[in-house]
Amino acid sequence: MKNKIYKLLSIIVTILICVSIFTSIPTSAISRTKIFEYHNYIIDYSIIDEWDNHQNISIVVTNTSN
Repeated sequence: MKNKIYKLLSIIVTILICVSIFTSIPTSAISRTKIFEYHNYIIDYSIIDEWDNHQNISIVVTNTSN
């Protein structure tokens, strides 16, 4: 009887851990890009992912001078 209770408890804990991991992954990612052009360089600023006041961004600086 104890083994069945431990097995059921371990299954429930495993399911709760999996659910908590999947709910923390941002699902509504908005990709926005802005390009700033200056005299000798270009800046490409992209928001890759955004959730709960946090962002993953990408910044690419390109030298356009000779």
